[in-house]
Amino acid sequence: MGEEKKGFFSRLKAGLTKTRDNIVHSMDSVFGGFSNIDDDFYEELEEILIMGDIGVNATEEILERLKKQVREKHIKEPAACREHLINSISEQMEAGETAYDFENERSVVMVIGVNGVGKTTTVGKLAAQLKGQGKKVLIAASLLKPAHLYIWDEPLNYIDVFSRMQIEKLILTFQPTMLIVEHDVRFREKIATRVVEM
Repeated sequence: MGEEKKGFFSRLKAGLTKTRDNIVHSMDSVFGGFSNIDDDFYEELEEILIMGDIGVNATEEILERLKKQVREKHIKEPAACREHLINSISEQMEAGETAYDFENERSVVMVIGVNGVGKTTTVGKLAAQLKGQGKKVLIAASLLKPAHLYIWDEPLNYIDVFSRMQIEKLILTFQPTMLIVEHDVRFREKIATRVVEM
């Protein structure tokens, strides 16, 4: 018999554990591999944090706090920085009492994690769960460079009339090539310059 299927939060926890373990393993190698606290040490930490999807601005703030603590406490050994770095990351990630409130107010959620941990799957399942509760959900992806082809899979599913009008307006003024999978005939006739039926 196959392995029992994991629940949503079990998979989320497993994905977050993978992200954390990758960052911790890389940091451990830095703390063990450097004998001095210098620019190379900080650059290596910066690369690990950014590759761990911490973000550029957050990484800069974390490292600035760490550098300040190293100066104030006269820390000389890289290994002695470990706890200070962990505390700095914890401070940066602290959401406080207003972490989120999906149920009662408009919320913006940013999902981060290393490749392969299930970010896209988690976002899709969370969106489906919230839509099932009657919430309006918008999923957005950020691109660092403009794409040559944009793919939208049924962009009109479960949206209100105003949102539909906004999507149509966006598509009509959008310059790059778009591939849209959509079953709505009226939408296809209004928007498509070429239709491929399968």
